[in-house]
Amino acid sequence: MRYRHLRPNPLIISDIHLGRDVLEGHGAGLVRHVAQLDHDLTAFLEHYALNLLGGRPWRLIVAGDMIEFIGMAVRAEGQITTPPTEEERVHGLGSAPDHALVKLARVFDRHGTVMERLASFVRAGHSLVILRGNHDVDLFWDEVQTDLRERLVALAGVEGSDADAFRMRVTFVPWFYYEPGLVYVEHGHQYDGLCSFDFQLYPVRPDDPRRLVDDVSTMALRYLVNPTPRLPRECGERWSALDYLRWVRTIGLGELARFTRRYFQMSTRLVQLWWAARGARLRALREEHLRRMKALPLAGVVGEATLRAIDALKSAPLTRSLLRTMQAVFLDRFALGLAVVVATLIAIAVGAPAWAVGAVAGAALVVAVAVLWASARQRTLDATASLRRAAGKLAQRVKARFIVMGHTHHPMRVALDEERWYFNVGNWTHEERSAGLPPIRAPMTHLVINAQPGSASAELRSWSSTDSIPRPFRE
Repeated sequence: MRYRHLRPNPLIISDIHLGRDVLEGHGAGLVRHVAQLDHDLTAFLEHYALNLLGGRPWRLIVAGDMIEFIGMAVRAEGQITTPPTEEERVHGLGSAPDHALVKLARVFDRHGTVMERLASFVRAGHSLVILRGNHDVDLFWDEVQTDLRERLVALAGVEGSDADAFRMRVTFVPWFYYEPGLVYVEHGHQYDGLCSFDFQLYPVRPDDPRRLVDDVSTMALRYLVNPTPRLPRECGERWSALDYLRWVRTIGLGELARFTRRYFQMSTRLVQLWWAARGARLRALREEHLRRMKALPLAGVVGEATLRAIDALKSAPLTRSLLRTMQAVFLDRFALGLAVVVATLIAIAVGAPAWAVGAVAGAALVVAVAVLWASARQRTLDATASLRRAAGKLAQRVKARFIVMGHTHHPMRVALDEERWYFNVGNWTHEERSAGLPPIRAPMTHLVINAQPGSASAELRSWSSTDSIPRPFRE
C-alpha cells in the first residue's frame, strides 16, 4: 500500500446532514441547496485526495451528523420487515435497523456523486472515520454500518485483497476518536440536553430495544418542521417571538390549526418519553452501556476511570425532567396562561366582586410572569457555551493538543491554555430562512492537522465555493 508506513494527518469535518431534503409525502424538499452541497463536497474531497501535507495520507474524520437519519421522512411500504408504528405511518420510517437501511439507500440515491467521490478518496489510500452524532445515531446498528461500508466498496470497484484493505480503512466510532498526545474528537451532542442520550453506547428505547431513543430535537423535526411549509429548521435556535408571529401571518388559519394539533401531539409524545425513562428498564440500559464501555478499545488506552469521568460530563437529556421538557417546548407558558384563566374563572364562579376578580387575575398574572422569567433564564437552546465548557474539562482528562467538536454549526477556535486548543468545525449545510430572507450560508469549515511528531499544528479552514480551494477561516 502506498501510504502503509506513514502516519495519516487528521482532516476533520462535521455536520453534513446528507439526506435532510428527503421528505417523501411532504411535497418538495425544504432544502434548495443539495446541488451546491454535492458540488462543494465533491470538490473538497478531490482537492485533499491530491494535495497532501508532508507527503502523508489523510484520515478524514467526520465528527458526527454525516447522514440525516432522524430528519428524513421516508415512506417504504413492502421494503421493511419491522411493522411501522402509527406515528411512523404518519411521519415516516423510524429508527429500526431495516428502516434505517431504507433511509441509507435514499441517501446514496440522492447524493451519489458525493458517495462516489468518497469511495475514490478511500481507494486512493486515505482512510475514513465516521463518528456517531445525534442525527445519525442510526449508525448504532451494525447492519447499517456494514451496508454503508459495502456500498462504498461497490462504488470503489475494488475486489479481493484490495476490497479487504478498503474495508479496514473505513471505521465507525460510537463515541469519540482519540490519538493520544494529538487530538480528541467528539460530536458534542452529549453536552446539549436537547440532543443528548443517557447512554451513548446503547441508545435504545427502554420500551422497544429494536428502536432508538428519541430526543426533543428529533420530535420537533418529525412533528413540526418536516410537515410544515415555510418553517425553516433553524427556527428553534434562532427565531424570536416576532419571527414566529411573522411566520404565522404567512401560513393561514388552517395550517396554523394543523400545526397546533401536531404541536400538542409532539408534547404528548415527549411526556410519554419522560415516563418511559425510569425504573428497571433504565437500569438494564445503563448496565449494557457500562458493559460496552469496558469493551471499548479506548478503555485500554485512557482507562475505564477516565471513560466514566468523560461520560459523567454529559448534559442530562431534557426528557429526564418533565419541567425541563415543558420548558424546551414552551409548554410551561401554556400551563401558566391556563392557570391565570382558571384562577380568574374561579373568582368569578364564587361570586367575588369585580375588584376582587381583577385582583386575583392581576396577582395570577404577576406570578405567571415571574415564573416565566425564571424559566426563560434556565432555557438554553444554543449549546455553544456548553460545548466550550466541556472542552476545557476534557482537556483536563485526556492528553491531546486539540479538542475538536461539531454539533452547534458555529465554528470557533479557542485557546484552552498555552499548549491546547478547542476547535468547533462548524457545518456544511446551508440553512433555509423564512420567505423573503436569504439563506444562511454554511461556513463549510474543516480542520487540517499536521501530525508531524514534535511539531503538530492545526489550522481551521473554510472551503471556497467560488474558487474550489480551502482558505484560512476568518471569524
